[in-house]
Amino acid sequence: MRVSLGGVARSKDAFFFHYEGRRIPAYPGESLAAALLAAGEPVCRETPQGEGRGLFCGMGVCGECSVLVNGQPRRACMEKAAPGLSVCAQPARRALPGEGGVSRAPSWSERDVELLIVGAGPAGLAAAEAAAKAGASVLVVDERLQPGGQYFKQPGSGFDIDESELDAQFMQGRELYRRARAAGADFLFATTVWGVFPGPEIGVFHEDRNQLLKPRRIILSPGAFERPRPFPGWTLPGVMTTGAAQTLLRAYQTTPGRRVIVAGNGPLNLQVGRELVDAGARVLAIAELANGLTLTSIFAALRMGLASPDLLRDGIGHRLALLRKAVPVPHATAVVRAEGDERLERVTLARVDHEGVAIPGTDAVYDCDALCIGYGFLAQSELARALRGVTLVHGDAEASPAGQVAGTDAGQTLLIGDAGGLGGARVAMAQGALAGLAVARQLGYEAPGGLTAADRGRRLLARHRAFQRALWSFYDAPGSALAAAEPDTIICRCESVTLGCLQTLRAKGVGSLGALKRESRAGMGRCQGRYCGALLRETMGLGDLDDVSNFAPRPPFKPMTVGELAAEVDVSPEFDRTAGMQVDEKPTD
Repeated sequence: MRVSLGGVARSKDAFFFHYEGRRIPAYPGESLAAALLAAGEPVCRETPQGEGRGLFCGMGVCGECSVLVNGQPRRACMEKAAPGLSVCAQPARRALPGEGGVSRAPSWSERDVELLIVGAGPAGLAAAEAAAKAGASVLVVDERLQPGGQYFKQPGSGFDIDESELDAQFMQGRELYRRARAAGADFLFATTVWGVFPGPEIGVFHEDRNQLLKPRRIILSPGAFERPRPFPGWTLPGVMTTGAAQTLLRAYQTTPGRRVIVAGNGPLNLQVGRELVDAGARVLAIAELANGLTLTSIFAALRMGLASPDLLRDGIGHRLALLRKAVPVPHATAVVRAEGDERLERVTLARVDHEGVAIPGTDAVYDCDALCIGYGFLAQSELARALRGVTLVHGDAEASPAGQVAGTDAGQTLLIGDAGGLGGARVAMAQGALAGLAVARQLGYEAPGGLTAADRGRRLLARHRAFQRALWSFYDAPGSALAAAEPDTIICRCESVTLGCLQTLRAKGVGSLGALKRESRAGMGRCQGRYCGALLRETMGLGDLDDVSNFAPRPPFKPMTVGELAAEVDVSPEFDRTAGMQVDEKPTD
């Protein structure tokens, strides 16, 4: 349902687009996913088994919300709603377009860039500000429609904003973006980074155009996405991540449903639960996997207070607000099942033991239309793994695998933020500032007070890391990510591969991820194994693998059509199409 948060309002009357023949109202600034959910249409694509899938990650990673927009596949969470669009659920098998449906190939261009930053979240914005202030020419690209990333989610461009009423998180992100722009950084939003090539050269797609960016230096800050914990029914439309729910709410002023369950592990679930309640949704429960107060968690809370008392105060405030609204927050509790005919209708929660397994007889069933799950995060690492010589920025005496520390003459590419190690927004911003200063120095620029700023940044980074260590000690949770999965539970969402299928292959002697992929198609779908990779390793008993043994990142990193990647090439008569070389037409003896 559509809501109105403080300081944000829809600016114009509704327009309409069509979904499966139905007129869907939408407003300027909304995504297709938000408009469809607000209209009671949670199904976006169909699987070969005839099942419906809907919005899940809300950040363009999983591809579960794929729809056809005017005949072309698009991710509904990343696509703006616009008047007159013809939208339908993406079928499992799409017929190739006829002669009249082939569009002209997009134009290609090349662009030299001094510093390229991938990702406009907390880390990328802080890096852009620091480097641009020092004098570097900075280009920031981001797949989202607005700056801020997962933490500083900003309202869509079509909303009216009264900044005097915005909360601190909104305003901090807006001010950081403004400072980066004022310093001279350039931004490209709605831009897909789809390829990395020797040079390095970075392939991006923006406004129906392909660009091959040729940067002198690169800072990667693509962030992270929610860690999956599969259970029966987790692929039903209406089940989504807490990050997706928060994006719907903060960026598009839409709740994921009217009766909501939030479940998982970590502080984000409390914040999202409170925000949903404040927006008018009925939150039936917030199930936390970690145990309640123990001696260990009490000491962890004290360490959190010493490192960042304001963040601890915010967490306590969320908990007290939920208590006043009578929202139950059971600990050592997890989702064990989601059910519904074509969309989510019921969720079963249960108490879990020290291994994360449901305790018999503790089931509680809730009728609901939305389930938001968040069990921590996984780094988006495909760009870093595709590039060579990437330096991980730490800055607090923790060396990267390359033995570099921020502030030294590190490599051509720096990795910062949650993509290089989960640490939250404040760690990401501290890393970003350090990385921006370091790269500017490599390029021959020196910001006034740069060394002092770097020292201050390293101290802040050390303090914020101490908070994060205490935070995840407080939220230490038991058990396997597969604790709630049954043999017929889908593990690979893209290809609908079940746990039972994977276990059968393992019993037959399949012992590597590559062999498992060939035998089952697990990891071959739109998300390229981002969501199932860690689950497949656990299923196979392989543990953590190095990058060589892991799924290799392959361009395009995000779903692209052949038409979007095609280029119109003029071939002269002297060019041999077969040999790929010039033909000497002079007569020979």
